[in-house]
Amino acid sequence: MAKFGSSSVFYLVDGRSLLGSKPKGLSYKIKAEHEEATGLGDTILHSLPTGIQSVDLVQTGAFFDTTNTHTYLSDVADSPQETLAVACCGFGGNTIELPFVGFGGVFKAEYDVISQVGNLTKANTKYGFNGSVEQGVILYPLAAATIDANSTTVDQSAGTTAGGAGYVQCTAFSGLTNVIYTIEHSTDGASWSTLITFSTITSAPTAERVAVSGTVNRYVRAVVNVTGTGSATAFVGFKRN
Repeated sequence: MAKFGSSSVFYLVDGRSLLGSKPKGLSYKIKAEHEEATGLGDTILHSLPTGIQSVDLVQTGAFFDTTNTHTYLSDVADSPQETLAVACCGFGGNTIELPFVGFGGVFKAEYDVISQVGNLTKANTKYGFNGSVEQGVILYPLAAATIDANSTTVDQSAGTTAGGAGYVQCTAFSGLTNVIYTIEHSTDGASWSTLITFSTITSAPTAERVAVSGTVNRYVRAVVNVTGTGSATAFVGFKRN
């Protein structure tokens, strides 16, 4: 059985890697909500599932900073409007075909800054998502691209007919006119067609989740198409339904 340590973790929210502030913990929890159903005459508590799930993504013990991370999180937390976010995290490494978890939709953020005598100031973040949570595979690990490229082919054993969802997280962009990330699929690993085309990227940080319906063929891969001279750093993952 494979085992993994803290060095295998990555954590991306809206095109930002939040590992730079050195969080000490990262966890996600999916909970099936229940309604209290205990009635007169019952001698034990009863509850019934409502068919609704709640999802929390929690980061703890990060060093507080006054730059990118703090500005982003504090602005999100105090907004009176619904806020859309895309998050991706992995616990088994940043490598093609390994698993990741994608979150997309409306979210609420709790942002706690903690200062104690004798310790450096820390910050904790909790995201509650009202949308999708999907466990997929990495097609393109977080890495810089300077030229057009195809990722290694991922064989998912069989084609399916219920669609899926793709995720892209672009953390850095410099010099290029633009970059386009796509996901392709194939029945034989030789002839390819486009499954998902993400929005053209001209700056970073940025992130996107794109859902697709219908047939997804057995083989999938990520494709990078750059225009201009420079570099873009991004992650691409896919969840097959």
